[in-house]
Amino acid sequence: MATLDVGGQIFKVSAALLRSKPSTLLAQLIDGASGANDEPRSAPPNGGRPIFVDAAPERFTCILDWYRYGEIHVPRSLPVAAVLQDAKRFQLPHDIVVNGVSRSVGPNIAQKVGRDLMENVVRRWPGFAVYLTKLLDSIREHFQAVGEASGAKPGSAGHQRPPRTMAADQEDAGAGGVGEEGEEEEEEAYDFPPFVLPLYDETGWVDKQHVCTAARARALALRIEERGYCCDFTEAELLVTLPLRLKGESAVEGPYGEDEGDYPEEEEEEAAAGAAPEHAGA
Repeated sequence: MATLDVGGQIFKVSAALLRSKPSTLLAQLIDGASGANDEPRSAPPNGGRPIFVDAAPERFTCILDWYRYGEIHVPRSLPVAAVLQDAKRFQLPHDIVVNGVSRSVGPNIAQKVGRDLMENVVRRWPGFAVYLTKLLDSIREHFQAVGEASGAKPGSAGHQRPPRTMAADQEDAGAGGVGEEGEEEEEEAYDFPPFVLPLYDETGWVDKQHVCTAARARALALRIEERGYCCDFTEAELLVTLPLRLKGESAVEGPYGEDEGDYPEEEEEEAAAGAAPEHAGA
């Protein structure tokens, strides 16, 4: 039996199990500890004393599951990307099965291509840094106005829909205002109204100097999200919201930024549980 000290937490694991994968880091660690003490392979590695392993203990059980079952199940409480990084560090095979899906522990080529694309778009965008700074200030001011308007009583002068952007307010004025029906719908959402950046109208791009291509609009949204906001597109607008979701509200992206599909088995179970039961005679 091998005793491992993983980030201060003790794990006792079969030495034979770890040695069954001789090319992995854990197998090399226990063999190295035994060899340094001239111990027979039948003896506990390192004389039974803990062997320190520099890793996150909350994810280490996922690595041990690979030794036991040849695949890994990652619960939703853990980020899949971090477990893949651990798998790479512990020298597991290049391709492993995670939550029933084959995943690679090699370099994420798509992320590098994406970073290069973003840099390419921003480099060809004159005045981008200044534009982004001003836009972030406008977003912050918008949500400050939302908070200030929350204390106004219905019917009072201060009870009004918080401002979004100057361009958005001008559009509303041109359309005859929001109206009672639109205001009721906004109230019924039980959410903080988003910051709205108009992108496109009947004449084309609203801001022909800055946000004048789809690539720029996408790059802008990604840069805003890097600051912690959440972005979404309508057909003609960019919506910016705060990451303030209720626990009961479902989201495509998980709490650690994992993509939809990282947990296919759990997603199938949730879909089956959420399906309406068929009733006889219905």
